[in-house]
Parts: sequence; structure tokens; C-alpha cells
Amino acid sequence: MTRTPSGRRGAPLLDAETLSPAAQVKAVMAATGTSKPSKRGVRFIFDRVSPREAVIAPLLGIYLGLAVVRLHERFPVLQIPYLLWGMMAIMLATVLSALPRGAWSTAWRLSPQLRLVAVLAALAVITVPLGIWMSGALDYLINRYSVAIAVYVACFFLFRDRKVLRRVVTIYVVIATVVATANVISYFNKDVSLTAMSAEEQALFQQTGVLNNETNRQTFGSLDANDLAAVMATTLPLALWLATGSFRRRVLWTPCALIMAIAVIPTASRGGMLGLAAAAIVLILVGTEGGKRFLLAGTLGLGAMLFNALAGSQMDRMSNLGGADYNYTASEGRLAIWKRGLFWMFRRPWGYGLDNFPVYFGWLNGPDRAAHNSLIQYGVELGVLGVAAYLTICWTLVKSLLLIRRHAMHGDEKEREVATLCGHVLAMLAACWTTGFFLSNAYYPMTYMAIGIGSAVVLSRVEVKSAAALTASPAKTAGLRRRQLKAFQTA
Repeated sequence: MTRTPSGRRGAPLLDAETLSPAAQVKAVMAATGTSKPSKRGVRFIFDRVSPREAVIAPLLGIYLGLAVVRLHERFPVLQIPYLLWGMMAIMLATVLSALPRGAWSTAWRLSPQLRLVAVLAALAVITVPLGIWMSGALDYLINRYSVAIAVYVACFFLFRDRKVLRRVVTIYVVIATVVATANVISYFNKDVSLTAMSAEEQALFQQTGVLNNETNRQTFGSLDANDLAAVMATTLPLALWLATGSFRRRVLWTPCALIMAIAVIPTASRGGMLGLAAAAIVLILVGTEGGKRFLLAGTLGLGAMLFNALAGSQMDRMSNLGGADYNYTASEGRLAIWKRGLFWMFRRPWGYGLDNFPVYFGWLNGPDRAAHNSLIQYGVELGVLGVAAYLTICWTLVKSLLLIRRHAMHGDEKEREVATLCGHVLAMLAACWTTGFFLSNAYYPMTYMAIGIGSAVVLSRVEVKSAAALTASPAKTAGLRRRQLKAFQTA
């Protein structure tokens, strides 16, 4: 036993002369209990999963294809009763049973995102009896929001291992590409376009973006066009991440990303188009470095020109964001809905209950209308605390991913792969949050998959954050010389 600098027994003294920089961080983590073996004899590892956990990876990829891309809605033959519930039960039971006993406490202590998602889940439960329509909120909590929470938990614990992440994302991107390809083929082969609609339907589509039922069914099945555009914009950075690393990967996965971009055209979703633009900007800024950045910019520029050439007449609607748009002028446009939502949020700061925004809007204004904004949706339905928790999740993820990327940029080849991953995850989050600003995606499995991937990447690099804390806190670095800390930053 040794004495700490404060004289207490138990924790080893951090001696800069005898410990390497890596050992110094491990010693601090051991002293705080973050690497203490559990009673099961299995230690929770931040960047790797156990073989028992990895077994469930293919099932998670298929589950994301069903819950996020909604493959079964595009191909009704796959609509098997209770399929999602059965897969969710098997997946969660496997993941949770394979975790070491100390995994939850360790992850809870080190991941602010996990704590904040728990706050959102608690608010979803608390606002059920406090809301304006208890039975509707309870039904949404059980049948919809529980799926999003299950997606987050599975992604959070499994995706801390990059090999498992690539394996699951591969299956997920393949499913998304299949859905995108089916929609593109249906759109161009069946000539489902503005010319196939009546003059009244064309005018309604130009104003509101609402397709008639037959057009929507032939093109997207039972999927909502705007939801599909958001999914494609959010998935595209993941497809481009699979394309990094080798020429063979680029040849295989870049066409998948292009198909996803083209699949946004039939939706005529302006939110989806802005999501693609946000993802492209972030990818160019932090998705890569050096000469590869110009190659990526050229690829994205070529994709943008192809998108513009294929969009045809629908570009009139996508580019129509002027003052004459219904979002600016109509009493049921987005601006009018957002203003009402802000007023309702502060009039009832404890929230109206899950999925009760359309209900309250219908009570006061006639027809039900969605919030068309995830922040407004959180603020009105889960209260001011709910929107504050969601914004804090966004801020901590961006801050942590940028920190990890900055440290990884100075490392070896494997570390630079981490930097590339962080850039593509940031692009995915940018697309998800941009589309969510114009759509009611607050509780979608897509949203919780995106923040789950980001949370897992941050958790897997907790040692980098510990090193940054050691560097930034002189009180915690007694006995460590400044010269060695600088060396560790670039190691």
C-alpha cells in the first residue's frame, strides 16, 4: 500500500518517473473505480464488447432496418404480428444479460448522455398523468416511445466496439439501400410525378407537400414521404463512413450513398434536402482531412448536380422558401404552429404529455397538426425540462466528439480512423437534427439511434476525456511534470 499526495492510504501514488502516460490514466481510472472488476469476474471494457454481446449484432442490424427504415411498411409481406416486440425482447435480454454487473453504474457515471436520456424517459412517464389526454400518452409510451428507448440502449452498449458498429451499420445500410432503390424505381418507372396529379392536387402539393393517397401508396407504400427523406439524409453519412478506408469500400458503398440521396427526390421534402446539405457541409469540414477533403467535396458536388438533374419539376417546390410560401402566410403553416407551441410551452412548463401536441392543437384550432419541430415537440409535450435535457444531449455530444477527433488527429493510423468516424457521426447528427427542426422526429427510433451511436463513440473514448481532464486540472496532476503531459496529449 502507498500513500496518496493527500496522505490517504489505498490509491497508488502517481509517480511521473515510474509510470508511463498510459499507465497514469489507468491508475487514475482505477483509483476512481472505473476499471474495477465486477463480482462476475468480467470487467467492463470501454471500447470492446464481450462475445456474448457481439452475437446479437446481426439481429440489431435487422431491428434497426425495421424500426428506423421501416422495411416492413415498404414491403407489406414482412408485416408479421409482434415481430418488432419479439426481436426487441430477445435483443435487450441478450445485451443486458451479457453486461458485467458494474456496467450500468460505470456507464451511468461516465456518460452524461445516458443520464439525460433517462431524464427524458422519466419525464415521458411522469407527464402521462399530468397531461391532457392520459390514455393517448400511455398508449404512445408503450407502443412507440419504448421502441426508441430500446434502440438507444442497444446502440449505446454495443456500438462502443467499432467492429460491432461496422457490422451492424453494414446490415442497416443495406436495408436502407433496398428501400431507397425500391422507391426510386417506383417513382421513375410508374411516372408518379406532378404530371400524374390533377391541377388541384398539384396546387396542394406545391403549397403543403402533401401527396394524394394513391401517389403516396404507389411510391412509398405506407411510409410518410417526409419521414423517409429524414431517414435517408441521416443514413447517408453512415454509408459514406463504410466507404472510407480502401478503394474497394468506396466502389461498394459510395453508390449506396448516391441512391439514398436520389431517394429524397420523390419525397420533395425540403427538410430532407436541408438535412442532406447539413450532412455535406459537416463532412467537408470534419469528415476527413488533407487532400481527401477535396475528393469528398468533389464527390458531394457531383452528387448535388445529379440530384438537381433528376429532381426536375420537384426542384420548384424544394427551392420555394420565399415569403409567399404557406409556412410563412397560412394560419396552419410552420411559423404559426411554432409560435403557438412556444406560447403553450411557457403557459404549461410541466408539459402536456407524450404525443399530445396534435390533440391540443385540434382542440383549439379544428384539425390536428403536428409540431413540425422536434424542439417544440419536446417543450410542449415533456415541458421545459424536456427540451433542456434534449438540447444538453446535443451540446455534450458535439463537444465530446470534437474533443475526441482533435486528440485522434495527432495519433497513428488507427487513431485517425477514430477521427474519421467522429466526423461522420457529427454529419449524421447534423442531418438528424436539421430534419428534426422541420419535422416531428422527437421520439423517432431514428433520433435515438443517432444519439445512441454518438453516445457509444464518446463512451468508447472515455480515456481520452480523462486525459484531457488531467491536463486541464492542475489540482489532479500532482507529481506530474508538464513536459510529460504534453507528450501524452500527442501520443
